[in-house]
Amino acid sequence: MVDAAIVMIDNLHKQLASAEPGQRLTRQDIIIQAMQQVGPSIFFSLVIITLAFVPVFALEGTEGRLFSPLAYTKTYAMGFAALLAITLTPALAVLLIRGKIRGQQSGLNKLLIRIYQPIVRLALRFRFWVVCLAILALIVTIPVFLKLGNEFMPPLNEGSILYMPTSAENPGNGALAK
Repeated sequence: MVDAAIVMIDNLHKQLASAEPGQRLTRQDIIIQAMQQVGPSIFFSLVIITLAFVPVFALEGTEGRLFSPLAYTKTYAMGFAALLAITLTPALAVLLIRGKIRGQQSGLNKLLIRIYQPIVRLALRFRFWVVCLAILALIVTIPVFLKLGNEFMPPLNEGSILYMPTSAENPGNGALAK
């Protein structure tokens, strides 16, 4: 849910870091322009994720009772995240982002890039073997998939452990139960 804000702020930092000091645009104009570049894409990607849970609402029985709270929660959360990404995040960025943006010059960024680049270079150098390894990992899961069967949910045995305390007196009318 916070990925939208992270992507927007990352784009904003790149735009501010690459801005020329003598540029005519003000800092606020650069921030707004950066948010407009990625805002529509982020909004629609969050809406698509929100709509991906709609089929869960069609489940009935045990599956419906089990998964509908998750579907409602995720749908509401992602829907509000989409709205906040295009309203609150740009407003807060204009108000709160101050100071000089150094881009990738910070020590943490340099360290992470130094760790990440050799891994990517190795994967690209041996891309055939990386793809073969991924396909092999997929093939290894086929026997497990075939053993799953066609039952979506195992029986939950609802009501098998039920303790219902009862008393001899009915508190409604004060008379003993007969």
